[in-house]
Amino acid sequence: MDKRLRTQLAAAPRPAVASMQNYSQRSYASSLAPFTTHLGNVEKRVPAPSTGGHDFSKVRVLSRDSTNSPSVNDQTQSGLDPKPAGGGQAQPAPAKAAKDDNLSPTSKPPVVDDVQLITSAAGATGGFDAIECDASLNNPGPWNDTWAKLSVANVHQVKFHVSEGNPQDLRATRMVERKSAGRGQNSAKSGWDGPPDHEYRYTKDSMVIADAPGWCKTLRMDDFPVSYTADFSTYAWDAPTKSILASISYHVEILKQHYSQDDPVNTVSVTAKKIGGAVASPVKPKK
Repeated sequence: MDKRLRTQLAAAPRPAVASMQNYSQRSYASSLAPFTTHLGNVEKRVPAPSTGGHDFSKVRVLSRDSTNSPSVNDQTQSGLDPKPAGGGQAQPAPAKAAKDDNLSPTSKPPVVDDVQLITSAAGATGGFDAIECDASLNNPGPWNDTWAKLSVANVHQVKFHVSEGNPQDLRATRMVERKSAGRGQNSAKSGWDGPPDHEYRYTKDSMVIADAPGWCKTLRMDDFPVSYTADFSTYAWDAPTKSILASISYHVEILKQHYSQDDPVNTVSVTAKKIGGAVASPVKPKK
């Protein structure tokens, strides 16, 4: 992990907080590893179980950067009724008591042996909440609405496969470098991008992070053309030790010229993967 990435992730805002007191022999002192700095402000992140609602005060849906395009999104917005699950059963993000306070002194860190970007129904995980546009986090693939909300977004899932240990010991951090245009205005975001609680799901052998970046909102005809280009990196780390176990980088490109365009540019592609460490952050150091 290079110093620049540690510094960037150290500056991440604090999401939902829970106690880290009862790690016993796997004590908080173990955080004095090279990963301590970059996870210092997010190691206490413990997602809450999905209840069909969402506390927006704890989730940054839009960039903290100044933006004149409020319809663009990097994270998704939840708070709606869940859609039917697809692709098998999945557990929601774990609650505090089940997750951190009851860790066994002899528990071992999970072993992540693979990370995949899921872009279609093949291999997709279900159980995610509904999001603001009519796309579904349960159904990865390009989303394009030419009739109702006119939205356009790229739905995908990042799946970290665990060969040993408990996948619910994993947490994620996502970074983004994004530029977008729409409504005749440009906007940008650079930095921490969650993921928020509703984008987490766990299976018996995986942690899955879903997202639908782009223009997953209700648009008007005169908002077009809209564009979105972004580089993301998502890191999976062990909650007790704060060690990064795997990571992936990917690029999203969207361009919709007209509200009725039925073949917009809408792609996502993997640019780097690393098992046992961290890919380079897309966020460049400020000069």
